[in-house]
Amino acid sequence: IKSNSSGEAERLPVGTAGQILQSNGTNPVWTNKILPNPITISNGTDSDHDIDFTAGNFNFDDGTGQAAVTALTKQLDDSWAAGTGQGGLDTGSIAANTWYYCFAIYNPTTSTADFLFSASYSSPTLPSGYTKKQYRGAILTDASSNIRQFTQDKNYFVYNTGGGILDLSKTSGIATTKTNFTFSLPNAIDCIGWFKGYYSASSGRSIYFFNKNEVDFTPTASNSDFHNDSTHNPRSRDLFKLVSNGVMAYRSTSTTASALNIYTKGWIDNNI
Repeated sequence: IKSNSSGEAERLPVGTAGQILQSNGTNPVWTNKILPNPITISNGTDSDHDIDFTAGNFNFDDGTGQAAVTALTKQLDDSWAAGTGQGGLDTGSIAANTWYYCFAIYNPTTSTADFLFSASYSSPTLPSGYTKKQYRGAILTDASSNIRQFTQDKNYFVYNTGGGILDLSKTSGIATTKTNFTFSLPNAIDCIGWFKGYYSASSGRSIYFFNKNEVDFTPTASNSDFHNDSTHNPRSRDLFKLVSNGVMAYRSTSTTASALNIYTKGWIDNNI
C-alpha cells in the first residue's frame, strides 16, 4: 500500500520480473536489481588531469535505488559537462595540494548516469537534474595541480611513486608529547593508512604512531612502533594505522634522531 498524489491509500502495482521492492523515503517503489559490478578509477590518457571510470553499477547513497553507467573519462581541470572526455569538476578551478572526491551521479528524469569530482566529500554540487550519487574514491593533486599517480585494487589505493610520499622527515624537534601530523591521505574520511617508516636513533629510544582515538601513553621498548637498542638500529618497517581526516598522532621518547622518515604508501578506503 502506498499514498497517491492526494495522500490517499492505494495499491502499488505489481512490478516486472527481476525488480526488487525498495523505499523512496515516502512510499514503496519497484527498482531494477543490478548484479554487483563495482566502478573503479585510474589515471586517464592525460594522467595529470584525467580520470578513467570503468563501466559498472552503483547504489544511490540515499538508499532509493541503483543505476548502471558506461565507462567514461572525465577531466579534473575543467568544469563539469555531460559525457566522456568532458570536464568533471563541480565548482571552481583545479587547485594544488587538494583532495578531490569522485562520485557516480544519476539523473532520474533522463535516466542518465555520469561522474563528478568535488573538493567536498559531504556536499558535492551536483549538476542540474542529477539528484542521486555514490562516492567512488579520492584523488590528490600535487603542488603543480597535477593528479598524484595511483593504482586502485578494489578498495585499496597505492601511490605509484615507489617508496611512497615522504610526509614526515625529522632529525630534531621530534614531538615527545602526543602530537597530530597530517599525512597524504584523504582529508574528509576515515581510512586505514599504509606507511613505510625508517627510524635511526640512539639506543633505548622509542616512537609510536597512534590510531584514531587511541589513548595517549609513553612509548617503551615493548609497546612502540620503533625501538632502537644495541642490536636493532636502525629500524625500518611497514605500519597500518586507522587515520581520521588524514591526521595521525605520534610520540617519541626523544626530540632527536639520526633519521625519522615516514612515507605514505597508500590507504584502504572502506567507504566504497
